[in-house]
Amino acid sequence: MGRVMVNGWLIFGLFVACVGVATIPIFSDRYLSINDYLNHLARGAVLLNYRSNPDFAQFFAPNWQMLPNLALDLWILGLGHILPVEIAGKLFIAATLALMLGGTICLHRVTFEKWSLWPFLAIVLLYNRLLLVGVLNFLFGVGLWLFVLSLWIYLRPGQPLIRASALTVGALAVCFTHLFAFGILAVTIAAYELVVFLSGDRPLHKRLLDLVVGAIPFLPVIAILVVLSPHSDASTIVRHRDVWTRILGFAAPIMYDARLDAACYLILFILLGWTVSRRAIRVNWPLIAGVIALFVLQFCMPNVIMTAEGGDRRIPIPMMLLAIAASEPKKASRQLGLVLGLATGTTFALRTITIQQHWSQDQPAYADTWAALSRIPAGARVATALAPDVFDNFAAPMLALSYIPVWNIVPQGGFTQTLFASPTQHPLVLNPKYEALAGATPPSDIWQAFVVGTGAAACAPASRLISALRGYDYVIFVDRRNFRVCDISLLQPMVDGRYVQVFRVMPGS
Repeated sequence: MGRVMVNGWLIFGLFVACVGVATIPIFSDRYLSINDYLNHLARGAVLLNYRSNPDFAQFFAPNWQMLPNLALDLWILGLGHILPVEIAGKLFIAATLALMLGGTICLHRVTFEKWSLWPFLAIVLLYNRLLLVGVLNFLFGVGLWLFVLSLWIYLRPGQPLIRASALTVGALAVCFTHLFAFGILAVTIAAYELVVFLSGDRPLHKRLLDLVVGAIPFLPVIAILVVLSPHSDASTIVRHRDVWTRILGFAAPIMYDARLDAACYLILFILLGWTVSRRAIRVNWPLIAGVIALFVLQFCMPNVIMTAEGGDRRIPIPMMLLAIAASEPKKASRQLGLVLGLATGTTFALRTITIQQHWSQDQPAYADTWAALSRIPAGARVATALAPDVFDNFAAPMLALSYIPVWNIVPQGGFTQTLFASPTQHPLVLNPKYEALAGATPPSDIWQAFVVGTGAAACAPASRLISALRGYDYVIFVDRRNFRVCDISLLQPMVDGRYVQVFRVMPGS
């Protein structure tokens, strides 16, 4: 930063080094403390081996349609033929981090037409709460969006047909990676083109042509979503949360240690504020218009759109990455650049160390749970019971504990009702019999009915729940806290582990 002269080779070397450091927690731990992640791996394993394992057909059916949420499934389907699914999944997360950082660098390069160390500010955003929540397809799509936006700006002076064709392909790729990322691409290109249109000195007809060329590539994608993508009764559902939760969404970079993270970001904010106050920053206004549009959208975005949740928490990270790419120091002193670079590197190192420590501490619990579940025979039908509040805190220890069962059971030809297999979101669905069985046995309902002290219904399960559970071979209870399962004749104790209890379902009359 500052007045340091850089070239492409330096940027590439630093990029490789930053991505290498960022992926240390990913490749040094067997189980990653990321919500949903192991569930996605389990579904990928079924899709990959569906024809070779006849046990899958009794529970599941492929659902390959025009679904705007396919990134990880397609990735595993491709790499899973040459690598273990676990390794393919970790490479996907590594690629996601690389796309986010590389996309920011690339967008900055085409915007300001020079290499700079400034976009490496993005390294402090690579690990964020969205990653812990497990919206991996979206983050992958964010990285892809940055590259497509870069390509659009790079091709903008060229022939309209070429850039329209490139944007059409890019929009399709982003859409089928994740729908929210496609929405961000549309918003930012619309903001960019509108600012250029209003501020340009070119003839009106040429500026109108630019607007048309920027809009037409999105029409095929919208047509596919409307006509060919599956819809459900939930397709019209829209729910909003209060304004305070939207404000809290800007704390997306905060992960495990709130005080340490807040202190680091406060230092960076002060340094950036000081740089701005000295008028040492120049910005690209068409891209800044995209930043402003995303900021406004954060306060308008519903929490639930159709079958997707958490829409109001996904915008801040791409907004921050875009703000970095849209700005550049113009006359900051070497000393200020050195201090800002040191603060950025220190924050990045501390966050990576913190993540590594937390994930390493979680490994014994995951291994213990895996060992206990391995006593269940392959191909078994297993009902998983989870506490209702298990997903309330995504920074809690042993976050992935609730997904160890689905990763252990499903790839071995078994069934558990917690596998993600929504017809409108995933390329794998449950067969009708097991879809009905899953609907009759929600994990939280089983927990509240059979765990002591969880409510008035505990130890007195409804007859319909007992009848549904007889469709399973085993029932397992998983939690990071101590719990005690009621002594009921339906369940015969089999494994009493520290974090999981396994019961065999006894046949009834």
